Amino acid sequence: MRKAALRGLVLALLFLGIAAVLPAWGKKEKKNDAEQNDVMPNISLSAAPEQNILVRITGRIRLVGNEPFTELVITTQERDYFIEKSEVYKLKELQQRTVTIEGIQTVVSLQWASGLPAGNRYSLKDIKIIRLE
Repeated sequence: MRKAALRGLVLALLFLGIAAVLPAWGKKEKKNDAEQNDVMPNISLSAAPEQNILVRITGRIRLVGNEPFTELVITTQERDYFIEKSEVYKLKELQQRTVTIEGIQTVVSLQWASGLPAGNRYSLKDIKIIRLE
C-alpha cells in the first residue's frame, strides 16, 4: 500500500511539473519596435532575376537528405550549391567525385516562421560539366 501511495505522489508531481510548463510553450515571442524593423519582409521563395549569375565552381558532389526527400549538392569551400531537380540526371552518377562545373546560380533568401532571416539557399541550373577529377 505504501509503494502505491508513493507512486501516486511521484506521478502527481510529474503531472504538475508538466502542467506548469505548458502555458510557456504556447506564448508567442513579442518583438519591440527596434527588433521589428530588423526583420526581413516576407518574401516568396522565387529568386529575383538579378540574382541569376553565371558561375564556375569546383566541388564534391554529394547526396543529402532522407528518402524520399534527397537532394544533390555540390560542396565547395565556401558553401553548398543545391542542384535543380531538372539537372540531377547529369550529375547523379558522379557522387563523391570532385568536378568543375559551370551553371546559373540562383540565390533565394529563406526565413523562419517567425519572420527572422534563415540565410540563403544557393542553387544551380543549366549545368555544364567542365572537368572531372
